[in-house]
Amino acid sequence: MTPRTLTRQEMYDLVWSKPMTQLAAEFELSDVGLRKICKAAKVPTPGLGYWAKLANGKKVIKTELPTLYPFQSQFLHIGGGSRSR
Repeated sequence: MTPRTLTRQEMYDLVWSKPMTQLAAEFELSDVGLRKICKAAKVPTPGLGYWAKLANGKKVIKTELPTLYPFQSQFLHIGGGSRSR
């Protein structure tokens, strides 16, 4: 997998545009791995049932992207890690 660098805003937009399993497949990660990356970068993700509610016309709540302190990174680095330990 080629490494990718995204801003927190770009990742936020992606995460709220399609289900985590589909997005994770595009990054060649598991949905759990992608959720951990988002959590570490303080990027909120949709909760359980979000996509089902959205598909059925129910009211859904989209969590806003929180502001970070100036010393915190605005970038996420996905992939490029060593597979051997």
